[in-house]
Amino acid sequence: MKKNLKIEYVKGLSMVSVALFLGTLFTNSIIPLRYEVLIAIISLLIFWFVLSRNSRVLNVIFIVLMLLPTIGLFYSQSIFNRIFDNEKFETEKISFISLTRNRITIEKIDSDTVFGFSESFDDENLKHVQDDLKSRFDFDVKLASTDSHLDTIASMYQQLYQVGIIDNAVIDTILETFPDFLLDFDILWSIERVIIRDDIVKDVDVNKNAFIVLISGIDINGPLSLRSRSDVNILAVVNPDAQRITLVSIPRDMYVPFACKNDALDKLTHSGIYGINCTVQTIENFLDIDINYYVRLNFTSFIKIIDVIKDIQVYSKFTFTAGGYRFESGMNTLNSQSALAFARERKSFETGDVQRGLNQQEVIKGVINKIVSPGSITKINQIVDSIAKSIDTNMGSQSVQKLIGLQIDRGINWEFSSTFVNGIGSMQKTYSMPGRDLFVVIPLQESVDHVKAMIKEALRQ
Repeated sequence: MKKNLKIEYVKGLSMVSVALFLGTLFTNSIIPLRYEVLIAIISLLIFWFVLSRNSRVLNVIFIVLMLLPTIGLFYSQSIFNRIFDNEKFETEKISFISLTRNRITIEKIDSDTVFGFSESFDDENLKHVQDDLKSRFDFDVKLASTDSHLDTIASMYQQLYQVGIIDNAVIDTILETFPDFLLDFDILWSIERVIIRDDIVKDVDVNKNAFIVLISGIDINGPLSLRSRSDVNILAVVNPDAQRITLVSIPRDMYVPFACKNDALDKLTHSGIYGINCTVQTIENFLDIDINYYVRLNFTSFIKIIDVIKDIQVYSKFTFTAGGYRFESGMNTLNSQSALAFARERKSFETGDVQRGLNQQEVIKGVINKIVSPGSITKINQIVDSIAKSIDTNMGSQSVQKLIGLQIDRGINWEFSSTFVNGIGSMQKTYSMPGRDLFVVIPLQESVDHVKAMIKEALRQ
């Protein structure tokens, strides 16, 4: 009697284990449906066979065989949810700085200390600054405004202000004018403001419909949520039906109207200072398109994905040397370090940033081609886990899993095409750095029209 009860108990566990496995299987979008059905049928046939044998050993083995893939599928799903379905927010960091040689400390700040700040701070940031100063000091702080962050730094070098207030997102821009900035200044303290992003996703069925993804590349120290310049701006027009990906580079210095600032003109790279949504909407207006998704990535750490998928094949139009590596005209085998050097270089080329954008496209092609190869598909969990801290996207986990499932199901050999928006260099005033002329690229209308037509054709089903 007891023996029969034990067998029935083990059979019950077998039934639970197969139910858990099938439930997890059919909620995972990576495996194509036809394979899911086949796996389910095989699992149920094995389950029926095990039950008919009335053997505790076979039931225990079956339970283990069901639980292991269930745990694997659950872990895979949790990775995707953690990366692609997290709360969307950005962090704005503001620092209070002083010249190192002045040896100012927080304790030495008094009512005679003058704080310089840029008028480019919006009302919310300025209020955030004022609230911090009120809570930190028991006296009224003297504030003096400048036209831009660059003027704030210039005035501090002239000893007009003892403390400067800067947005950390513009530090790279400051370094272009004041290369010794990081050596000459100390950060006394910093404050942060969390901003919840509006949802601007334009979801489509990625298995069937063409869609556009903005790849916005940044290079920062600290959490990916920090606002910063958008130094890489590449549109990927993905057409699953045509099995084609069209890549479009827009130079970071392109002089465009900012959608988030009433069409004020500035470099595209500076749009990232105001958040990824500003970059997306600015490019949408500029090229008269809808961008379905964005992927904001730290290019330096993202490229470490190559350590997981191993060396990639990348085409180079020119022979050149960069970062201690030599690249030959034609195909090159690159690891993560050489790929980063290849993607960063611009001084070796007459067209500078334009060619760098095209080289970045080649790296992206190389990564995609390697990821979709049969050997890499089996490493999908490792690949996703390796980029977890390197990307920020509004593409949901279901859409990403559908794309992976599409690749598994159809084994697509993607066809790539590339283009870029061309322009002419000029010195112009910018919204984010008023009062000074900065180098920008004025878009050529002929080039813009060509890119618009190419995107329209790439979206055609």
